[in-house]
Amino acid sequence: MAKYYVESGTLKLVIQADDPLQASLWAVSRALQQVILSPRQDSEQSQQGSREKPPDTEFLVLGRDFRINEFGFGHDRCTTIETADLVTQWGQLMTTLNRIERKCPA
Repeated sequence: MAKYYVESGTLKLVIQADDPLQASLWAVSRALQQVILSPRQDSEQSQQGSREKPPDTEFLVLGRDFRINEFGFGHDRCTTIETADLVTQWGQLMTTLNRIERKCPA
């Protein structure tokens, strides 16, 4: 596994992954965790009222593209992937994982 520097908008993460696509999908997952609740979290949240961000934290804002490289943040030599494509792939991955989970409960 290599160490990848992943950036998009205000998101900057260092991620260990097999390739740039895997690193960027992991980063999308991390970014979307701030706005997508699991069914359990959703029911807990509805009982507690509206969802607010934790104090002293900022929401991550994704840019139009993800820039992924092994050299450091802001480096010109990078792989660029459109955010919309990554979010679509991430959604497909989550759908597939949910299907597998329903067919093979723990």
